[in-house]
Amino acid sequence: MKRARCRRAYQGVPLPSIPNRPESYAAKALEYMGQIYDIERTVVDASREVRYEIRSRRSRPIIEALRAWMVLQRSQVPDGSATAKALEYSLRRWEALTRFVDDGNLPVDNNHLEGQIHPIAVGKHKWLFVGSLRAGKRASAVMTLLNSARLNGRDPYAYLCDNHYSPCIKNLALLDGRN
Repeated sequence: MKRARCRRAYQGVPLPSIPNRPESYAAKALEYMGQIYDIERTVVDASREVRYEIRSRRSRPIIEALRAWMVLQRSQVPDGSATAKALEYSLRRWEALTRFVDDGNLPVDNNHLEGQIHPIAVGKHKWLFVGSLRAGKRASAVMTLLNSARLNGRDPYAYLCDNHYSPCIKNLALLDGRN
């Protein structure tokens, strides 16, 4: 499920010039992953059973080739390099990365969920400096309220207006540029 994060690990690897080898390690790994995503685009609206069958027939050989390639490459790159770290990240999480092949209900990655929690993950480091424990609890309550509104398909600003959270509305309007 962490395929997107795995892919980003390779996107961060510098593309070195390797004699007698036209592609870098990262480019080759991304090529394999691109093939998997190409297959997934063809089954996005398919039933669970069809998705499982196509993944078994088309994605599994690519996944197996990718793993064999990664194991071979890992033995050839220096420890501690960006390439070694990307390969180790992938190989340590191999079961989770390939679970989607055995279950037609699972998405190929968790980009959608990571996109939803990204603002919270970024914010948690900033919220360490809210001033006090009481202010932190308030910020947590407001973020919970706003994200609950978003997850339920509501505009957070309208939700606050509809539910008479007047003390928060003025500050939210200023933050959101609705003044």
